[in-house]
Amino acid sequence: MPLKKNEELSIERPSQELLKKTIETVPIIPNFGNVEFIANGIVLSSGAPGGTTGEEVYIAECNKNGVIPFSFLGFEYSESSRSFVTKATFRGGSVIPDNEKSLRSLLKGGKIYQIHADIDAHYGSRRSFDDFREKFMPLLLENGYAIRNIDLWLTYFTGSGYNEGIYRDTTLNYNGRPDKNKLFVARGHRISEENEKKVVSWFEGLKKELVPA
Repeated sequence: MPLKKNEELSIERPSQELLKKTIETVPIIPNFGNVEFIANGIVLSSGAPGGTTGEEVYIAECNKNGVIPFSFLGFEYSESSRSFVTKATFRGGSVIPDNEKSLRSLLKGGKIYQIHADIDAHYGSRRSFDDFREKFMPLLLENGYAIRNIDLWLTYFTGSGYNEGIYRDTTLNYNGRPDKNKLFVARGHRISEENEKKVVSWFEGLKKELVPA
């Protein structure tokens, strides 16, 4: 059954297994988007009993698990190498924050905390997304990373003149912040009736197959 205008399909507090299944089985190849992962599922909290700050708890967890606090690395798909490669300009090109806390973890051989992967199948190539869900994502998940955010454009539209550009339409999203923690599909105006039915049927199937955490 088609969605009504501005209606959402959503699942509250999805498990990591459900998020993995979502990306593996999405019935429309995303045109654009990104997915973020964090090492060991470690997140910044609001603090702990006794006056300990959220940052102190986060750093302690990173040190305990061999993760470099606040570090990040961006990847994008390279058609020439047919693989994901690092983005030299991601957030100014810095991977490790220039502070002593991160340096100590780096010297111990820690893992990068946040990994960001850009998806681009705009020009008709499925390779970017297929490589992501078949090789790149499994490698990260097998090595202790958790999916933190999903922002995939299932359909898009272009503007001209003063509105020239590419704009999101129907999207698949997940925000892993503790106060958000929801997986959802937001319906746009440009998705075809056939694709809309596919998406609705697929998402309802996810709800029945896996129970949220």
